[in-house]
Amino acid sequence: MHEGDAPVFGQVLFAAPDVDAGLFREMLPTIRPLAERLTLYASDQDWALVASRKLHGNMPRAGIGGQDTLADPNIDSIDMSELGEDMLMHSYFADDSSAMADMMTLFGFNVAPQRRCGLIEEDRQGQAVPVWDYRRGVCADRSLIGVLAGMQREGIQSPEEAHQIVRSMVIDPAIAARLLPVVDRIVSN
Repeated sequence: MHEGDAPVFGQVLFAAPDVDAGLFREMLPTIRPLAERLTLYASDQDWALVASRKLHGNMPRAGIGGQDTLADPNIDSIDMSELGEDMLMHSYFADDSSAMADMMTLFGFNVAPQRRCGLIEEDRQGQAVPVWDYRRGVCADRSLIGVLAGMQREGIQSPEEAHQIVRSMVIDPAIAARLLPVVDRIVSN
């Protein structure tokens, strides 16, 4: 790849990476030009990564969240610690409809964290690069998944078209009302 070339990928998502955090941070400037957006999902509840950290001489893992969530200007870091149902809490990104809704927003619409549903910027004293906390229950995620699929299928570009999709797909008026501002943020420029 040469300077000025278009990125090869739209989105690259690192979901719970079991990689040394320092090495990962060093590699980010090299990886960054390959994609429009890089995203990291991390969790401090991921017992597989906690065990891996111990096996690697207590070296932090890139996928560990909480206060240890990697913050770097080359990547959008999302702390997904509220999610996870399996025994090791390592597959939260594949098992939870909240994470699926966030991934659909990311991959389908290339939406920055501040415009995605359920992401709240963490208040970290003196940190210039934001880390985002995922809040469970903020989004009507199961309905949002269907709406996002409909929006993508129809090639929706405007809030008016997005509202039509919500009204045609969501029967419950309360859920539709919760989704309208979400789709507005997704399609707004």
